[in-house]
Amino acid sequence: MKEFQLTGLNEEHLTYCHKLKITLHKEAELPLIHLKEEAQAAGFDLRVLSSFRSFESQLTIWNAKARGERKLLSDQGLELDYQDLSKEEVLWRILRWSALPGFSRHHWGSELDVYDKNALPDQNYSVELTPNEVATDGIFGPFHDWLSNKIETD
Repeated sequence: MKEFQLTGLNEEHLTYCHKLKITLHKEAELPLIHLKEEAQAAGFDLRVLSSFRSFESQLTIWNAKARGERKLLSDQGLELDYQDLSKEEVLWRILRWSALPGFSRHHWGSELDVYDKNALPDQNYSVELTPNEVATDGIFGPFHDWLSNKIETD
């Protein structure tokens, strides 16, 4: 049923893309492969940080943030001290970066968080896709600008 697809409770709309080693919506597979090829031609190595998430995986992320077990970030992507925040502030900080379980577009299998592997300073770098990373002068700025221009012209 489509409503279960939208909430991450049904996976019939998904496929596993062996080339990219991710699960995503069946209709997104070929366009993403083509985008990866275009990125490669432009000098980028498009990688997917996050693709499909089930309801349960989104719930795990949400609950870990609500308990202070995962980072909470400001609008600028700076880490906040969980202990300094009220319950309401914790809620808003989570919602700024993570959707409620059942409402995440990652459930659809077409919401993808991508980055340029070529831009990583080393293999231990932890990608977060914060505003600083994707700003024009950020580590992923050139890739983000290329991707934004590509979306605008297609």
